[in-house]
Amino acid sequence: MAASSVHQDCNLICNDNHQVKGRDPIVTSLPAGPPQHRVGLRVKVGRYVALEALLAWRHMQIDLPPTLVAASVFTVAAWRNCTPPRSSLWSALALSTAYLLCYCYVHSLANQAHGAREDARNKPFRPIPSGLTTVAHTRRRFVAVSALYLLLGWSSGLLAWTLLWLAAVVAYNFTGWDRHWWVKNLYPPIGYLVQSVAAWHIGGTLSAFAWTWILLGVGYWQLVFIQDLRDMRGDREMARATLPILLDDRTVRMLGCIGLALIASITWGIAFTPSADIERVAWLIAFTTCCAIVAVRLVRRRSDRADNVTYQLYAAFSVILCAGALT
Repeated sequence: MAASSVHQDCNLICNDNHQVKGRDPIVTSLPAGPPQHRVGLRVKVGRYVALEALLAWRHMQIDLPPTLVAASVFTVAAWRNCTPPRSSLWSALALSTAYLLCYCYVHSLANQAHGAREDARNKPFRPIPSGLTTVAHTRRRFVAVSALYLLLGWSSGLLAWTLLWLAAVVAYNFTGWDRHWWVKNLYPPIGYLVQSVAAWHIGGTLSAFAWTWILLGVGYWQLVFIQDLRDMRGDREMARATLPILLDDRTVRMLGCIGLALIASITWGIAFTPSADIERVAWLIAFTTCCAIVAVRLVRRRSDRADNVTYQLYAAFSVILCAGALT
């Protein structure tokens, strides 16, 4: 019943998007009208919060699940390796989740405010092109969420890392730097570094063991350029100088395969020892298989749709890499 009400509100948002000039479309769905149809303040606030939560999900629905899963794995690993634990596991997971929600939301808001025109063509389901909100109000939410993110970063001892991520988000989305291949390839590893450091710090301590797993993940995300294989035509239209455009399709695919083989080899060299238990060996085999799947797809599957699936698998398999910290 609640879900139905929220979706009805979303329909109202879309219908009123162009009718209430200067107001956020999400606000126009709140109850209004003659006094006999008005509802209590508590219901209005509850409905507004539900709409904001739904809007946040629509902004983050692609990026949030893998981010939360990977970071939660690191938070649990940090908590298990911290003696004695600094807090209960559930409180660590709660703080980690809150921090990473803001981390992910500031990226999504900035990225979608900046890329609204392109999203209208390629991702019409996103909030701005679908009429749930506007670019101006997305920018205002970015400012508000950034303030909350800074507060969480300061209170959890992560202010420097929080500032690093905000600086990267602003530079990438509001300066035009996203058109350069080296910036596009640097941005995701910085994001992974910040989210991983936050997860480990909240769950325990940033020990040498922690940095080993964090840097393995950063190395894995150096191959993020394979995402640019799926939309070379669109990147040319937007005048983006991505690596596949600067080099060529075949060269980038081979670089991806070599990089995956190198990451798998380094991981075996670091994680495998003669005394490794069956869990560690099974995980190493699983992660190597994941790398092989992505490499084979890079060579054998060469359509835009296939390249999109390949990148989604590559991103999902980063969670498998994180899971090694639990073995």
